[in-house]
Amino acid sequence: MQLTHIYFFSWFNANSVSTRYRGLYFLEELKQSKGISYTFVYPGYKLKELFRFTIAFLEIMLFRKKNSIIIYQKIYTNGIYSKTLKLLLKLSPKNTIYDTDDADYLRYDTKVITHFMKHCSSCHVGSTALKKYTLKYNKNVHVLTSPIITHYQVKSKKSKLFHVGWIGNYGTNEGVIEPFSHKLSLEKLLYPGLLELNFDYKLTILGIKNPKDKVDIELLFKNKRNVSLSIPQNINWLDEISIYNRVKEFDIGVSPMINHEFNIAKSAFKVKQYLSSGVPVLASPVGENLSFIKDGENGYFCKNANEFKIKLEEFYQKTETNYKKIIKNTLSEIDSFNIESYSKQFIESIQEIDLH
Repeated sequence: MQLTHIYFFSWFNANSVSTRYRGLYFLEELKQSKGISYTFVYPGYKLKELFRFTIAFLEIMLFRKKNSIIIYQKIYTNGIYSKTLKLLLKLSPKNTIYDTDDADYLRYDTKVITHFMKHCSSCHVGSTALKKYTLKYNKNVHVLTSPIITHYQVKSKKSKLFHVGWIGNYGTNEGVIEPFSHKLSLEKLLYPGLLELNFDYKLTILGIKNPKDKVDIELLFKNKRNVSLSIPQNINWLDEISIYNRVKEFDIGVSPMINHEFNIAKSAFKVKQYLSSGVPVLASPVGENLSFIKDGENGYFCKNANEFKIKLEEFYQKTETNYKKIIKNTLSEIDSFNIESYSKQFIESIQEIDLH
């Protein structure tokens, strides 16, 4: 039977990248292309949020829509929202999917996560590493790489002032995430190489939220007169077009990652953001990066700070003609990770489910 409706219970609101790209944007694409309706719910204690959750819960229990699927995305807490969803899963277990694109089991209590993995009909994950972990709890696991929306913000030529850019959640070097944070990866694998570059360049860091981190980076590059530093604040992350408009200004997008189990399980979302904008990539040869970067064609792999430095120097020296060839290469694989491809893979993945 053909899918007609999706009940989507997210772990967070639209401020989460996963919620938007693996949730809202994907649901809207299916609605427009396939006519599949959806109910989107996220946790909250405001009257509107509680009302939306209550209506969805009661609808599923009393008159669940025919040929529907329930998706539980990244549920890991043990609060009221999670406990109620566990009850819903117990009472209505058929045609259910647990969706995740992060190794949350490394930073949160695994009991809730594995409960949903075990009791859902199938699981959707963002990487092969996540699939390997999830198969311990559910035999029906599908890899759906986190998609990129169609945004039409594409680089056309090399900037007059060579531009190195990074985008993401900067994170912190404290607590359980310290061993695999983006902050640590940048400090260990990128900044040392950048400090040794002698030519003039611009460095943009998108994703600094802590004022202290901004000050620390400014102090680090304080004596480097050849560096034009840009650390925008108060970015509206929900304005996707403006975000990609910033990304397309990069001449090189960098994705340094410490070789850690958490990073290995990530879905290379940052790399896909760069590539979809026509921006060549320098990245660590870690996890899903290996699936999207073709070394020497749309970017290069760099194992340490010195290799990042060497490849940055190489790109700086490239002629406009050679640089445009690489831009063309970056755009050649978009169809494998755009929102349309994700939606198609999703429909294919649920064929094993006996919709009723």
